[in-house]
Amino acid sequence: SSINAEYGDVGRKDEAITVIRRYVEGVPDTQDELCVLKRLIEDTSKVAQHRQNIGDMICEFLAGNVKLFRRRLLKTTLILIAVILPVHFGYYGFMLWFPEYLANQSSKEGTIRPPEWIYIESFYVSLASLPTNIFTILLSDKIGHSRLLSASLVLSAGSVFLLWKLDNPDWTVVLSCLFNAVTAPVFCMLDTIIPAL
Repeated sequence: SSINAEYGDVGRKDEAITVIRRYVEGVPDTQDELCVLKRLIEDTSKVAQHRQNIGDMICEFLAGNVKLFRRRLLKTTLILIAVILPVHFGYYGFMLWFPEYLANQSSKEGTIRPPEWIYIESFYVSLASLPTNIFTILLSDKIGHSRLLSASLVLSAGSVFLLWKLDNPDWTVVLSCLFNAVTAPVFCMLDTIIPAL
């Protein structure tokens, strides 16, 4: 059972048992068997080292998370959680839900679009964030990070509520492009504000 635990991880358990059994039974040493045993020991030490590295990384990650909730950083951590979690949940939730919404809009109108159209619409929606990303990079210091973040959050929320008023799939794509465009500065500003906190 100790051999299973020691050599089972590297997938060469039977080979290890055979080599060890020969040594126990007094079979004369050969160079090949010694090389096999040496390789097995090296493989086992590599697996153990790899496990230790993963364990160290997990411990370091958990220790860093615990530090975020110490008194000195607690307020900042809670504010960031309160802002970042809803923003990401809303953005990715909307982007995953949006193609289904478009399909329903098209079926209500009786419009049949080719299956690849959904990829074209998604491309347009993704491309819409490019100009506002460039705008944010160039003008965020002049406008102010907090102002740009606040304006972007208000505009993105407003664009989602306008979606209910639209019945046309084409206008829905336009509005989704608008949502993606006005949401892009939120992520840029959060990336610049977080290190400053």
